[in-house]
Amino acid sequence: MDSSLKTCLVAEGLADIYPRLVPTSERDTAAHCILECTGDNLTTLSGTLLKYNTPNILPPWFLAAGTPNFNWTALAERLEQATGFCRCADLLMATQPG
Repeated sequence: MDSSLKTCLVAEGLADIYPRLVPTSERDTAAHCILECTGDNLTTLSGTLLKYNTPNILPPWFLAAGTPNFNWTALAERLEQATGFCRCADLLMATQPG
């Protein structure tokens, strides 16, 4: 399932968040407009809105969040503390290399 369809799952309320933490292309963020129509948003990991039609067609890593004002980083930190399983907070705070 591609990124646009996963973003549509967030817009539909079938998923709370979709983090894209690997390289993709601008076309994979096409469902951003659908997400905005539901009052949700697609942002970079630092919380800024994605920019389109730039010379670089590779967008930064992003989050499609069904509750844009929810503190997803704090949740990731709590999950990490509770489980000791993964470095979720590090993933959410990471920036795309180079």
